[in-house]
Amino acid sequence: MHPNLFMIMIGISIFSHLPMFLCQDNEQYTACGELSECANIQGIGYPFWGQNRLPYCGHPHFRLNCQGDAPIITILSMDFRVLAIDNKTQTLTVARQDLWNNICPIFLYNTTMDFNIFGYSIRQRNISLHYGCTRFPVPLKNQFLCNVNDTPSSSYFTMGETPNFVINNTTITCNSNVIVPVNETSTEILSSLSATTNNLTAALDGGFQLQWDANNMYCTQCNDSGGRCGSDSSNTSFACYCLDGSYARTCRNTDQTGKGKTHLKSIPVAVIAVAFAVGIGILVATVFCFRRKFALSKTDKFKNVKVFLKSCGSIALKRICTCYARQS
Repeated sequence: MHPNLFMIMIGISIFSHLPMFLCQDNEQYTACGELSECANIQGIGYPFWGQNRLPYCGHPHFRLNCQGDAPIITILSMDFRVLAIDNKTQTLTVARQDLWNNICPIFLYNTTMDFNIFGYSIRQRNISLHYGCTRFPVPLKNQFLCNVNDTPSSSYFTMGETPNFVINNTTITCNSNVIVPVNETSTEILSSLSATTNNLTAALDGGFQLQWDANNMYCTQCNDSGGRCGSDSSNTSFACYCLDGSYARTCRNTDQTGKGKTHLKSIPVAVIAVAFAVGIGILVATVFCFRRKFALSKTDKFKNVKVFLKSCGSIALKRICTCYARQS
């Protein structure tokens, strides 16, 4: 290979790769901009993560298991099926996994909730499921049978949180009581005299709403500044991912604590301008020297150089244009 051709190739290579290096997006910013699909729910973003959505793109307590027919979120060691997610109102509808299509679970637990992150919607009501109860003399509409140790046992459902209940001056006592929230509409149906165990199953499967607080205010501020919400993988605190790096709250060079952050890409225009000038200088100098020495030559080597420049010389320009489009 002719030495001048070799110089030109080096110049083009350096010039074309500098913009590519300087214009690389923050990897976390790019990743967290992608919404994911989990089981039967699409368009899932912050604070949720799981499957193809990386942990730093969500809140540590909002991991979704996407292996089944519905997303599963675990709250204080209890699994809930996620039926719906509303990012505008920061609410999700969930149903207890152990009570899904099943009013006779193996283990009997009250519904537990992490109130540091979640809160019940005002449209929810509690119902009580009573297991291992004394039998009432006549069948009741709110009565159902469950096997306890392979033995049929009388069970009942009532409105509210009632450890024992009285019917016709008869107190019915039970071995276990489980409290479960259901939506307001289901409560009204279960309160009617015609309520059946089918209505109970439908109420439990219909789930209830939770309001979440996963640094909601910080996330709004981050989004408004052009960033994408996530969490710091080193300490699980909130992080705002921006094109030029990550920040504590918003996309700017000084976070709200007053501590400045320095990033290599915090002055991208100046750096790109210098790289552009250097690249142009290298390219022009090598081409000028080549043309000066071989201006009168029509050899095959010269033709090869012209063909090479014609086919490859626009690489750097294309990458500069791509960089400008992504920055704007």
